[in-house]
Amino acid sequence: MVAAVEGGSADASLETLDRIARALDGELIVDLRLPMVIGRADQVDAAHARCVAAARRSLECRGYVCAVECEIVDGRLRGWIDLLAFDPASGRLLLVEVKTELRDLGGLQRQVGWYQRAAPGVARGFGWSVGSTIVVVVFLATDANDSALVAKRDTFTAAVPLRGRAVRELLVERSAPPGPPGWGVVMIDPRRRGDRRWAATRLDGRRTPAPYRSYADFMESVRPS
Repeated sequence: MVAAVEGGSADASLETLDRIARALDGELIVDLRLPMVIGRADQVDAAHARCVAAARRSLECRGYVCAVECEIVDGRLRGWIDLLAFDPASGRLLLVEVKTELRDLGGLQRQVGWYQRAAPGVARGFGWSVGSTIVVVVFLATDANDSALVAKRDTFTAAVPLRGRAVRELLVERSAPPGPPGWGVVMIDPRRRGDRRWAATRLDGRRTPAPYRSYADFMESVRPS
């Protein structure tokens, strides 16, 4: 049996392997390492699903080809890109990451940075010929998210240079933003129709209040009466 184990041909039980290990003054350790899942909790969030669906409808109406919940695997890491939108005319790929709440800016940057590196390969799997990739982080339009963005103004401004009109033109008019591809940020109200669902953040000088105070306020607004 020892020879069979060493040669890789043994059909041995854990009990037998443990007996062999103890006979050799060793210890049998079974180490089960599950994959590290990133961002999956968002996918089962009802508000998150509404935001993704609204973004997809808007982009498809503008001529983008879209795919949602695109799985990526890197060793033990597993994640899901919320939305990929491809513009066949320009070869531009939009990586859309939806957040209903801003909890950890550093974590968001690491997560989306990984997605950005993986996105062109995922797009090639769909047969898309990608020229450039632009990240658009979409927040649920709440006062809480606005306040969190303002509180992290310095860090966020450096990390996400595309905002306001430049992002709106990219999403609505399919116009390329000035300069090299970068990250953009915009807000979304999934209950609104057409282009009115997209909104600038307070970082971009928007003075009107967001349509919802918080995540809980949005969920209350969509709760069946």
